[in-house]
Amino acid sequence: MKKNILPFIMVFIGQFLSAQAPTELEIHKSDRFVEKNKANDINVLCKLDNGNLFTLRFGKKYCIADLMNDKLEFITKVTIKKGKKEAYKGHVRLGDKVKVFTVDATDKSERIINCYIFDLLNGSYEKRQLVRLPIIRGKTFFKDEHSIQTGFDISGNNRYVAIAMGSAKRKKCHFYMYVFDSDNLKTIYKNKYEENDTLGFEPKGILVDNEGSIFLLKKVWIHTDAYAFTSDDEIENYQFQLQSLHEVDTKTIKITSEGKFIKSLRMRSVNNTIQLLGCYADKGYDRIEGTCTFTVNKADLTVKSSKTNIFTKKIFEDVFNSDENPWLLGFSIDRIIENKNGVAHMILVKTKPSEDFFDNFDNSPFMFQTDGSFKLTLLILKVNPSGELVWGRGIYKLSEHYDFNAFVKNEKLHLLLNSGEKVLNNPEKKVIFKERSLGFTALYDVVYDTDGNVTYHKVHNNESQKFYMPISGLFADGYFLVSNKDRFDRKYMLLN
Repeated sequence: MKKNILPFIMVFIGQFLSAQAPTELEIHKSDRFVEKNKANDINVLCKLDNGNLFTLRFGKKYCIADLMNDKLEFITKVTIKKGKKEAYKGHVRLGDKVKVFTVDATDKSERIINCYIFDLLNGSYEKRQLVRLPIIRGKTFFKDEHSIQTGFDISGNNRYVAIAMGSAKRKKCHFYMYVFDSDNLKTIYKNKYEENDTLGFEPKGILVDNEGSIFLLKKVWIHTDAYAFTSDDEIENYQFQLQSLHEVDTKTIKITSEGKFIKSLRMRSVNNTIQLLGCYADKGYDRIEGTCTFTVNKADLTVKSSKTNIFTKKIFEDVFNSDENPWLLGFSIDRIIENKNGVAHMILVKTKPSEDFFDNFDNSPFMFQTDGSFKLTLLILKVNPSGELVWGRGIYKLSEHYDFNAFVKNEKLHLLLNSGEKVLNNPEKKVIFKERSLGFTALYDVVYDTDGNVTYHKVHNNESQKFYMPISGLFADGYFLVSNKDRFDRKYMLLN
């Protein structure tokens, strides 16, 4: 028996010690504090010139504003009761003030746009109501009835705030577009748009540029219902459209690539143009075979250039440990993270139960669980400012939680996630995270340099339920702040 147990013990100890490499980030933790009200998600984080930190967390019933010094000691703490269905949409910082925009949908017959103005020096605040908009009752504005019904964006120069809201009834979609001056919160212009909605569509995002011009990206269904089964993957079931919205008129163009299916697109502003980043396949809209980029002139809304980049064998090896697969299945863009030089990191996500798995045709994250855990595969793609694919890497994770966060610091991509024992096949393969047999978990920092070389480091050992979930944290001003979930034994952790 001893001969059989000893190797197991030695392997377990070896695996435990192999995970002890410290992170290159500095770690600071606050003292323990207790809160009566639950608010886990950090939505606002501001670093002041005097070293103080301001943070705002939104919960279901309350939002909590904390002003702390550089040692994470509280200067002020303000608890604000909010609307039952009042949701955070975005914020803009102007000097020593931060303006936080919310939409209150507590009353089903109307939407209220509010702005909370916080003084970063003393933590005080005031609340202003900007718009009270009646909602036409009927089917939802988005094709997916669970999607958020409000679009929000802030211009790169922080001057304009754009908010789009809408509803649909009798095959008519009604858009309400508002553009505010972020300084005085006055309405620069507002308008209402109507469109036919015979098959349904999904707004995929809005963009407001430094001149206050508004652009809407949407996915329009063209043949049949989006969620109806079709066995013919040669027929394109939808198309992407880019629309410019003005006070007087609108203009719409189709975003297409001849002979290719565009799986998904995201929008960003690059050098006075609109750049659409996404993925494509030669056939079958459930697959992806490479990245696609469309550059659009803002002035006349014409496509200036388009390009596609097929995935290399190395990317397929990262995901499958094999280059035999000509395409990837079931991936959706989770987020795009940019740095100051215009380099973008696209993070694509594929989730499925760890045992049984059924494909869903809308390709949204499949959250059905059979045995209490699911597999999470991340595909990280680096794209340069001209839209060319530089490299791709993969992460495979077995976990009970869909929980990760990412940010760029000093030209390196940091990806934070909770897991147990980890395995790295070699520096050119994907990182594999698995739960340990005895349930030990830790918070890890997976770091990719400019060439895609990966290192991984332990940040924090989780204890009982007092663990930090990176999905509830926020990166801003060079710092990542997260709190643990236990409000009776709450702590902040700051990484910089």
